[in-house]
Amino acid sequence: MTVAIQTPAFRPSVLAPGIWLYLWPGQGKLLSGQSWKRLEPKALRDTVHNPIGELKLTGVIPQGDLNAPAWCTPERVNEFNEMGLQVAVGLGILRPPFWRKSAKAIISAVEVCQRASFPAVGVSIDGPCGEGFWDGHHDECGEMVTEVLATLAVRNTPFDRFTATTWWAPLSTPRGHNTHPQAPYEQLARLLTDEADLYPMVYGAPEEGLTLQMLQWARDRSQYPSFSRYRVRPTVQAYHRTLKDHLGVLMTEETVVVWDYNEMDTIGHYALRVRAAMERVSNPHFLGGDAIERFQKRKGLKPDGIVGPLTARALGLPPPPTGS
Repeated sequence: MTVAIQTPAFRPSVLAPGIWLYLWPGQGKLLSGQSWKRLEPKALRDTVHNPIGELKLTGVIPQGDLNAPAWCTPERVNEFNEMGLQVAVGLGILRPPFWRKSAKAIISAVEVCQRASFPAVGVSIDGPCGEGFWDGHHDECGEMVTEVLATLAVRNTPFDRFTATTWWAPLSTPRGHNTHPQAPYEQLARLLTDEADLYPMVYGAPEEGLTLQMLQWARDRSQYPSFSRYRVRPTVQAYHRTLKDHLGVLMTEETVVVWDYNEMDTIGHYALRVRAAMERVSNPHFLGGDAIERFQKRKGLKPDGIVGPLTARALGLPPPPTGS
């Protein structure tokens, strides 16, 4: 199944085309904790497990509850920039009773992006539409958004660099199950400009090909008509998926957000290396559901779309990991 790439119509995307990687320290961890230290730019650059430099990423999204704005200092953002990585500030919004803290964190994230030196590219919000915590809490989400917009207006600092990750965006799954129809999508959308990007999380594990099915479903405008204002792009897990399922998305989608660096397994890491290799040997024409078959034909290999030892060698890669 091939999913058509959605190209920007008017406004440029907050997240530039390419692969973006979430950096999660773990829930409830303090900024001084060991979990945040493993996300330091130097730690990521020098790590032995899953070396980040092999993945040819566009950017990273540090996110840990409400701590990311304070963690994304100009010095850290500069270090990421020197590694060739852009930075978007990620926010995991707290449960509804704590919406005022969330509003303050959003405003702090905006201030990070508006610093004169080494600003982050935007703010990625994950929470008000996620995992059912906010289902039915339209008033609280509306108040949170109102406070953010009012504060920015008073400070005369308009901001149009928001994007959002939704968990189960449309109203029902491909099998007809309800997702979160009572989530405050419309309230959160007041932060987003028309033609902004929306990133539903499309779970692929454990069924082969399910990720592309979920993405096609998420792009069905009839599921949730208000989403017609946005470009829908995938956010996918980096673990518990086959190599073929990974590559089905990575070969067809110009922009993909992956969660998360510290949860990535060997197959997820290898899939990103294949994407980077395909960009190197086929740039800029590697995108498409048949990209690997086309590459195999050029190399005189069996065009089956499977990255086995021979195709891996042609790409300059080691054989795929066991179990892929």
